[in-house]
Amino acid sequence: MGNMRYFIFLMKAVSEELYRNKVISQVEIVYKKAVLYNQKIEVTCTCIADNEYINTIKNENGEVATLIKTKWSQID
Repeated sequence: MGNMRYFIFLMKAVSEELYRNKVISQVEIVYKKAVLYNQKIEVTCTCIADNEYINTIKNENGEVATLIKTKWSQID
């Protein structure tokens, strides 16, 4: 999968309230395993601190494929 696809999964996993009211101010992506085309994935979003989230993408074997940490800021 291309790098942009991972970011699309991230945006689909965050709450609509977060998406509409804030912008991403920082992002870190750690690729651990490849996710292949047509592979089923599971994406979760967990708040780890105020305005900080970890998205986890697991492959169809349940292995963590990608971790995405984001920090969000209010829209000015």
